[in-house]
Amino acid sequence: MVSAAAWLWILSVAAQQAWTTSLPMMPAMNFTLQGFPPAYLRTAERLVSRCFGNGKPSTAHPGFSVSSSTVQFVNMTRPLPVFLPPLPLLNGMIFMNKADENFFRSLEMLRNISGDVPHSLLCPLHSMAAPLAWSTLLGSGGAVDPARFRLLLWGAEPLIRLGLQLDSLSALPMAGFNAGQRETMMGVFNQHYDVLPPGDREKLLHWVKHCVAMEMFNCSMGQPMGNGGKSEKDPRVKCLPRLRWLKAHTMAVLGRFLSLVPPSELEDIQSDELCCFFNHSLSESMFGNMYDLNHSQGRSLLSKLMTGCLDPAHNEESIGRLGALACFYDNVGALSDNASRSLLPLLSDCRNPGIKQLQRQLAEKVLGSGPLTKQVMVTLGPAAPALSLAQLSSLSAADIQDSLASLARVSWRREQASALASKYLSKVQISSPDDLMKMGTLVKGVSSAVLGSLKGDQLLRASGLEETARNLSPLQRKALVNAIQRDVNASALLQSLAGSLVGCLALHTLQQASVDSVGVIQGKSWNRGQAAHLVKKLFSRGIQPSDIRMLGSALQGVTCELIDSIGDPSMLETAAILFENKAWLSQHQLACSAKKLWAALNRTRADYFGSMNNSELQDVPPVFLLHLTLPQLSSLPARVCPCLLEKLSAVNLSLLPRRSPLRPALREKAFACLVMPALFPCVSKAISPLHHWETKPSDWSAEVVMSLGPLLALFNSSCLRTVSNTVQLKDTLTDLLSSQPPPPLTPGPLDFDTYLNLSSIRETLFHLSTSHQRTRRAVSCPVSLTLQEILDLGDANVHWSPDQLSCMSNKTFVDGLSTLAAVNGFADQQLAALKGQAIQAWGPPSGYSAEQTLALGCLLPAFNSSELGLVEVSSVDTLSAVAPCSGWTQEKRAALLQRFLQQSLLTPSSLGAVQLAGLGGFLCGMSETQVSQINVEAYRLAAAMVGAVSCPPAIMGALKSKAVTSFGDVKNWTASELSEIGNVLAGASAAELKTLDPSAMPFISPSAIPLIPADRLAALSVTQLRALGPVNAAMVTGEQAAVLSQAQREALSDAVGVAVERAVVVVVKETGTAAPLKGGSDQLGILGVLVMVLPLLLLALSP
Repeated sequence: MVSAAAWLWILSVAAQQAWTTSLPMMPAMNFTLQGFPPAYLRTAERLVSRCFGNGKPSTAHPGFSVSSSTVQFVNMTRPLPVFLPPLPLLNGMIFMNKADENFFRSLEMLRNISGDVPHSLLCPLHSMAAPLAWSTLLGSGGAVDPARFRLLLWGAEPLIRLGLQLDSLSALPMAGFNAGQRETMMGVFNQHYDVLPPGDREKLLHWVKHCVAMEMFNCSMGQPMGNGGKSEKDPRVKCLPRLRWLKAHTMAVLGRFLSLVPPSELEDIQSDELCCFFNHSLSESMFGNMYDLNHSQGRSLLSKLMTGCLDPAHNEESIGRLGALACFYDNVGALSDNASRSLLPLLSDCRNPGIKQLQRQLAEKVLGSGPLTKQVMVTLGPAAPALSLAQLSSLSAADIQDSLASLARVSWRREQASALASKYLSKVQISSPDDLMKMGTLVKGVSSAVLGSLKGDQLLRASGLEETARNLSPLQRKALVNAIQRDVNASALLQSLAGSLVGCLALHTLQQASVDSVGVIQGKSWNRGQAAHLVKKLFSRGIQPSDIRMLGSALQGVTCELIDSIGDPSMLETAAILFENKAWLSQHQLACSAKKLWAALNRTRADYFGSMNNSELQDVPPVFLLHLTLPQLSSLPARVCPCLLEKLSAVNLSLLPRRSPLRPALREKAFACLVMPALFPCVSKAISPLHHWETKPSDWSAEVVMSLGPLLALFNSSCLRTVSNTVQLKDTLTDLLSSQPPPPLTPGPLDFDTYLNLSSIRETLFHLSTSHQRTRRAVSCPVSLTLQEILDLGDANVHWSPDQLSCMSNKTFVDGLSTLAAVNGFADQQLAALKGQAIQAWGPPSGYSAEQTLALGCLLPAFNSSELGLVEVSSVDTLSAVAPCSGWTQEKRAALLQRFLQQSLLTPSSLGAVQLAGLGGFLCGMSETQVSQINVEAYRLAAAMVGAVSCPPAIMGALKSKAVTSFGDVKNWTASELSEIGNVLAGASAAELKTLDPSAMPFISPSAIPLIPADRLAALSVTQLRALGPVNAAMVTGEQAAVLSQAQREALSDAVGVAVERAVVVVVKETGTAAPLKGGSDQLGILGVLVMVLPLLLLALSP
């Protein structure tokens, strides 16, 4: 019996020897493990799986596995090691979980050979050692010498890259590490900052802050984070509220973590300390990566530097040290030409809202009154997108060719890339994939027709294809895939295609491919329909946890029937694997997996939940707790409260339906747990953000405004405009809007709606930004809208009146068009005003270039049918880009579709798959006769993208007939085919819907449900409705539910997970529910959830 450390050491020696030998390989080796907790083994296996999955934990290598007591390497071939004697003697030996002297020797050996041994050989051994290295670091790291401390940190790096769990970080000692060790540790965390989860970053920041407070100020900031989060009394006095803890050395230790410090604490930094840090040799590289600074943070730091030690106007050398702070510079007029040129390269990764205006000012300064040349384009670099279409069009094809290396690295808007690519391709022909790769970001301007003409076999072998594909639109990616599959058979395509391009493969193509092993589908980004087909083909007889571990994105296709086939003893292991891959799971899969797990646990002993202990609850993945039954939740004993609350704090509660009876039950359970003495000290900190509800907005300080953050969306605009600190409010609202994801194109059901309603934020920002405008007489236009206002407002530009929009100058309209064209909410009168601006700037639509048509974006629906019949739309890429815009009527869709067919010399029957896929909503402009003429093969290859359309019932019926021709009768449609067909299912008759297989119902596209006429939906059986799954069932509209029977409504409620009648659910203002705040979010849906969630989020994790 030897220790795990000895095992690692011997393997390290053997690996070093084996790499230089050619002796026969050993087919399999097994080692028995003792004393390793299950969590260690699961973590180790996750880490090792990354060694074979390009850094992703979604797949595992079939030659490596860890069970509860055994680790096994099988089928080891190079570059894996060939084990030499005496290694065969190790087979079957027992290894103990013990960090002894051999452990340090093994780690040192691994580190010493890390530069000479291939990653695939070193990575598994390093990964197996990582959890033990981390636990040793936490347990006794403070007592080891600096060399061994650094060695332990190196050993733990695979675990750090994976993302340390919050409970591990809670065990960081407050006083166990000295300042030097803490600095060393933070240096490693800075190296891996980008892969750390946000919660881990916050924990590390608070850890450093606590340590500094103790060491430098001999005070306490509250409950310590160390000792696993256990409460202990700190004898030190409580720190002052505004502790000036950010000294130069501390900022150097924090590095990129400085971007997490609240603006109020940044304001407290003394200028001399900040200047000392700025002049530090490391500050340039640190600021160079801090592109996640928000406006308030960036302006605060920059203004302090400008006051204390920085004068870019007179010291050009200091500009290069600004890094991300350059994004917030706002005094371009004071800069020399050389200083302006020095500032430009620093702006490439800026994400703050004001960057467009800064780039534009710098571009104007550099360009001056001279012509636009290739030298100027190279100088502008990341600021080149600030140039207008007219300016870019003045470049010659030769200039573009000569400056291609620089232009290929710029983030262009689509219409700009189209203008440059069109001119470039007029001189240079793309004869090979390499020619395409050289274009870099300009490829987004290459038409799908050109992409589709490339040789498929060459494309498949091209280096950099996946990187190029990331710059392409879905239609362009579809064109590339179609070009490849034209020259490559389906099976070879399945083997070789990777990344985002895989999702563009038609189901019809997959059905023709040979799929005989999981290895063929591993490590690829499948869509749900593809996943359903592949899983059914591979696992028709059942599935095991080891199979699930290797599926990755194909996990989307695992049905509840397959999960039910897993044996009870394997369900906890299965649940842990599913949790690790939860990003791929649907609500329905989670629900049936939890149901299976609860049944398996209940069969182990009577009253399992009532007698559950902390260890058993710890083994249950957090997300599964959202599927507890009410009796199970209420029976949980008080002793598991700390574990329960900690797990719930890590759960995304939007996975629970808003009206689920489990929500109030969880709240009551949480409140019951809060009365426990051990947890009470956490409560005040957990609910402190809610204290501001008790004060009026007019009394809020700048710090309060910043601390509320997203909670500001709960207030209507009138209320927010009473805040006295308007400067801070404007900065906070600007940061909030820029940090939120765009709203989904297809709104989700109210029960699972996670999108924060930002309408009140936009309205308030508009009033704050344009207060001077309201004193003007709009008709006379004494002062027009400014470009700065348009760029700052973004989507909030919808609040301009039509008269105000008419007051813009031509230059302001053209310069601000990219922002205005992206707004998808203008009313008809506003669109009319903007249409007038377009005509003033460019003339009638008959004279618009393809790039100008594309640039109009969501302003294009402002033109009438006659005008749309004159615009340049010979490329389907233009239609694809503007199809998602609101404002399209059937008449206008038909007019633009006919214009496209006319200019491209096509008919409905001659449309290819790529063109059909690119039409999007303009398919709705076809007549039923035209739809019937669509080529069947083209439809098969474009079905997934066609399935996203939402057309009138008659057209949906015609498309359904085309789907039947392509995939067979509705009654035979499989889960994968239902997913592929998408919204077209809404064209099926009541008789056809009744024949759908209940097991396939969860794979219906949620967006298809509300499109089904109510009388046809009513034909679904109780069994079918119950099988829809939570999200699909929640998509049923009030009109649809009104014609259902009582039994059908109850089936829907069961599917959603709410114990109420659907007839009550569908009312807009539900009984007992407060109406939404004007301009804000649903008070019960957001505030109610926050009141319950905020205490849970911080209870067990509060520092």
